[in-house]
Formats: sequence, structure tokens, C-alpha cells
Amino acid sequence: MQHLLLLDLPTASPAFAQLLIQPGLPATATLCRQALVLEQEAPREDAQAAWLTPAERWLLHALRLGGAEAEQAPWARLAALADGAADAFPADQPLCLLTPAHLRLGRDSLTLTDPAALDLSADEAQQLFAAVAPLFAEAGWTLRHVTPLRWYAAHSSLADVVTAGVARAQGRSVAAWMPGGPAARPWRQLLTEVQMTWQHHAANEARAQRGLPDVNTLWIHGCGALPPDWRSPLRLTDADDAVSDPALAAALRGLALR
Repeated sequence: MQHLLLLDLPTASPAFAQLLIQPGLPATATLCRQALVLEQEAPREDAQAAWLTPAERWLLHALRLGGAEAEQAPWARLAALADGAADAFPADQPLCLLTPAHLRLGRDSLTLTDPAALDLSADEAQQLFAAVAPLFAEAGWTLRHVTPLRWYAAHSSLADVVTAGVARAQGRSVAAWMPGGPAARPWRQLLTEVQMTWQHHAANEARAQRGLPDVNTLWIHGCGALPPDWRSPLRLTDADDAVSDPALAAALRGLALR
């Protein structure tokens, strides 16, 4: 049996009801009318919301993986399989996905913007990576750069770090979505050094001259563990990059390999 998973639909929104009667979207409307709502999340303030989205929690259950209760998902491990990068990291060491991003300064908060809107080139990403790689090495982290917007890092401290995906935090104040607690202290300290290094980096200054936002953070996600003997009960038939969360999109491509 094949399933089509529609992620994070605003089913409670009046705009969603209007979508179903739009004359120009018959196929979309038909799919949405036939869809079974597997989980619906009540509107909450950021501080009260779960770290994982309903789609992520459903996927963990469908893949027969734990982690939903601990708010951790092994998206980094799955994505590394798809990227052919899994062997670069010890199997027993926690791994995370890092997404170069821009935090926009508002009147009283910082907001995470869409990383894809950065239009970060491979050359810019390589320059930024080279600038911070020594920081990671000195702190005992293993860092790899696969695509401009998909980096990996491994460190023992990540085992208990709880994170939110880009889609969860995007467009919101990041105060409620930054990893906290003692477990995340090594990451927060390292991230501060990264941000200081990039503040006046030549790549960012060149972007500013072209009217582009600077890259001023790395968004961390997907630190959960993947059992060594786990095999996916699902097979992905279409790895669509249109999934709004880059970490989840990368992880989905890894299902075909496990």
C-alpha cells in the first residue's frame, strides 16, 4: 500500500477550507478532501509547543523509531546515509544536521528566516566552512560540509540535545527554539564563536554589498540516534525537495538505503 504524506497542513485555518473550493486547484482539493488527518496540533504559544512537528512524530511512529517522547529524531543519521557521509562519523557518536541560516533582528527578537532564500553559493559556503572548521576541531567536534545548506557535526554532547527543525522555528522568534539546558552548553558556546567569526567575514561582506542577507548562524537539528540494526518499514517512492524542512527532506532520502 502506498501513502501520500501531506506535511503540516493548516487544517484548522479558514484559509485551508477556502483552498478546498478553489476552482483552479482541483487535484489538490481532491487529495485534501480524501486525506485522513493523522494528528492535529492545537494552536499554542511557542514556549508550550512540542519540539517535533506532528509530521515528524507520525514519521517516527511509522518508521518504528523511538524518540518522539524525548523530542529527538535521527534525521541527521538518515540524511548522512543518503549523502554517502555516514562512514565519516563513528556509528556510536551522536550526529546533527547544521543548516547555515540568517537570523533577522527585530525590535525585540531574532527571527529565523528561510535558509533557501539565502541563495548561498557553493563557493560562499566553502569559505564560511573553512573559517569555522578549526573551531570545531579545537573543541573536539567532527564537521563535514556536503552541500551549501547541509552540514554535519558529531560530538558526544549531542546525545541529550533537543532541537527544533527549520520548519518549526522559521518565521518565529528563535528564543523558544534554541537548544537549552546543560546538554546544549557546548553547542551554544561553539555557536557563539562561529557567529563572531562570520560577523565580518569576507563572504558576508560581499553578500552585503550585493544586498543579500548575511549568514549569521547554524541551525541545528536531527540529533537522535539510529539503532544499528534498524531497517525501514517504509520505502520512499518520490524524494521531493519541496518538503519545507531541509533536515526532514534530507532524512527522507535516506529511507531507501535502510
